[in-house]
Amino acid sequence: MNFDGIASEYDAWYQTPLGAYANRLEKKLIFELAEQKSGETVLDIGCGTGNYSIELAHMRLEVVGIDPSGNMLKIAREKAEKEGLDIKFILGTAESLPFNDDVFDLVVLVTTFEFLDPKKAIFEMRRVLKWDGRIIVGVLNRWSVWAFERRIKSLFEKTIFAGARFYSIPELKRFFGKVRWKTTLFAPPHTPSFLLKYFERLEGALSRVFKPFGAFIGVRIEHA
Repeated sequence: MNFDGIASEYDAWYQTPLGAYANRLEKKLIFELAEQKSGETVLDIGCGTGNYSIELAHMRLEVVGIDPSGNMLKIAREKAEKEGLDIKFILGTAESLPFNDDVFDLVVLVTTFEFLDPKKAIFEMRRVLKWDGRIIVGVLNRWSVWAFERRIKSLFEKTIFAGARFYSIPELKRFFGKVRWKTTLFAPPHTPSFLLKYFERLEGALSRVFKPFGAFIGVRIEHA
């Protein structure tokens, strides 16, 4: 999937009530799993327009973002410069990371794994990770209404998810082995904005009762 053509409108999703809600819940889950610490080195694979890279840099981590879209990276650099953040953004792919072995404390991929060659990407992630590092992967859950809705929509119009592969927890475990995992985002797609606050209040209970079915899965993989 070539993301260059949608770079200018990519961030618009996060400005909508539902997009801001989803982004808030997803980041909460990812950062709970990551347990990031000030001063650590982090690689944000598929960084796009810098959504996670910028947040991590504000946490005083040493951030490198990589993405195959030059247009996405241009926007990410502009945003980071505007906020006075020193982030290194690099054009490249997850399947061939331009880094030495054992470089990063933390590797993060959020809604990126769906578009990759999984075996090549996993090999590369593990290669650049320090021996005591961890990998955090966030994906859209194959067992959710959100994934179903995106798949149906892609049959009738061109969307970024047309070529995506959605994953379930069992599939991720087959790729990564033993993982820690959580899900979030139980509000259905197109939920009216006035209802989002109620879903957010119920998020904790919903995640306990319907854990495998949240729209967004976060997994933590230790190097070993």
